[in-house]
Amino acid sequence: MNRVTPILLATLCALLAAFILVVEKDWRSTDEVRDRATRLYEIPEGDVAWISVKNPRDRFLLKKADGRWRIAEPVEMAADDGAVEALVRDIRGLEFERQFDAPDIEKGLEGYGLAPPTVVLRARWDGEEIELRLGARTPMGASVYAQTRKNVRRVYAIGADILETLSLPSSSWRSRRLADFEAERVEEIRLLDPTSKVRLERRGDRWTLKTPISARASAPRVRAILSAMARAQIERFVADDDSRLQDFGLREPRLTVHLEVRDGDDAEVQFGAEDPERPGAMFARRPGSASIVSVSTNLLAELAITAEALRDRRLIPVEAQAVERVVLTRGPLRMEAIREKGTWKIVQPGELEMSPANDDAVTRFVRRCCELQVSRFVADAVTDPSKLGLDKPAARVELWTKAGPEPSDGQTEAGGRRLEATLLVSPPADDLRHCVVEPEPFVLGVAVTDLAHLEAQPWDWRGTAVWHLDGPVRAFSVQRGATTCRLSRSRSGWVADPPEKVDQATAASISDLLANLRAQAWLGPTLTQKLDAPDLTFAIEDGAILRIWRDGPRWIAWAEGGGAPDLFFEMSSAEAGLLGHPVLDVPSSPRPTDAP
Repeated sequence: MNRVTPILLATLCALLAAFILVVEKDWRSTDEVRDRATRLYEIPEGDVAWISVKNPRDRFLLKKADGRWRIAEPVEMAADDGAVEALVRDIRGLEFERQFDAPDIEKGLEGYGLAPPTVVLRARWDGEEIELRLGARTPMGASVYAQTRKNVRRVYAIGADILETLSLPSSSWRSRRLADFEAERVEEIRLLDPTSKVRLERRGDRWTLKTPISARASAPRVRAILSAMARAQIERFVADDDSRLQDFGLREPRLTVHLEVRDGDDAEVQFGAEDPERPGAMFARRPGSASIVSVSTNLLAELAITAEALRDRRLIPVEAQAVERVVLTRGPLRMEAIREKGTWKIVQPGELEMSPANDDAVTRFVRRCCELQVSRFVADAVTDPSKLGLDKPAARVELWTKAGPEPSDGQTEAGGRRLEATLLVSPPADDLRHCVVEPEPFVLGVAVTDLAHLEAQPWDWRGTAVWHLDGPVRAFSVQRGATTCRLSRSRSGWVADPPEKVDQATAASISDLLANLRAQAWLGPTLTQKLDAPDLTFAIEDGAILRIWRDGPRWIAWAEGGGAPDLFFEMSSAEAGLLGHPVLDVPSSPRPTDAP
């Protein structure tokens, strides 16, 4: 082979590769060519501005504004967004099965039902307008003849589903939502019937009754109203003429619901007489629209609510987790607890330092206060305190929260805390107690049983530690009946006096338990039952003494010295069992026959 030949072939290959690289970007795959060949339109990806449809039944115009579809003609009203968006997707994806040219523009198109067409659709995409003209079905009926322009010979055969969709009347494209609004943007609700008017107003995340009384509103009840209105569906479109409102009971509606919407159109619906053509339905109307519609009568049950039913039945409008200070006063008794760094501490009257509180007990008390429910709305103001038993309240509870950055509106502040609510409770009267929650003026009735926790005693909030010893217990004596044994810790372990063999593990466990003794429950300074001689008595080297009695299934104890309070307390069976276990490891060691 001539040596020039390989060089020439290599040069040709390089030139061919360069040509491919230059032109490859403009090539299309076989699939891309096929898709382009069968797609009816090359529609931009932008939003659709409007769609116009003319069919044998109707002629209507759909427009999109602020992301929502509306019927602009023949009646101005909201459109079914989902249905219109589905139509947009169908148009964008239209494909033809085959294409051909009619013999001529005039007579040649009659055989395809395109002179004139059965349905004409026009739409505008990002400034570009398209047209779809639909004629007769193909002989097999699965396709329909179509054109994309007027006065042309080109005809396409496309799927017949689009013909059925575009042949629907304008009423089929109407939104079936009775009211179009976003619940989180509603700032005011007005409910009006022939005899009453209720107005609710949103303040931040809270709802307030403004008419016929200014009071807290029930958030769940308000949400139920908004949810009912948002879910309500139109069952049928009755008429587009509102000149005879009296025929539908809408001249004087039985109920009108008005929603004021922030940064949006307000929504209002009037409800009238029952629909004789549809059992369980009634006529309704949206002012501003001439349409009369029919909706389910079940909606009235969720909307026709009295002002009293809408009132917040929580007695105290404070969240338990927000409370930083609580004060309970009953006659001369005063109990106070303050939460610092998530832990409750007791403020003892006349003492400068606070002591640890029973966190669970104080938290439970606050939570019960904040969960109290109103049984009866008694009066809108305290006109006769003595008659209501509020001239000398039986109990008073103050709930304080962390003070906000802004000055309080007439509320007391101290120590970085704000007095949010003060509960005044009357003595029991039958099964109710009258209550006032300042700064609100209302008199409220609460079940006696629900206020039982207000009988709390100071020891109920006390921390569970029985005493505070200076260090570990190094020596103690235990007395069972007439037998006493003294133990002390040495370098070699625990020793007994008089000398005996000591169960080292038991002695160590008892000393640890005595050093960290805790009450399972405080019982108070006195007991109703009479106690005989204690079953066990422990004396600790620093003068602290612990006496234990068995009272049926319970173990009751009393501690002295070591900072112990003058209170009886209950011990757990496990701890009492450990303290009652023999510490001398000899058969002659005395064992109480009633040890746990």
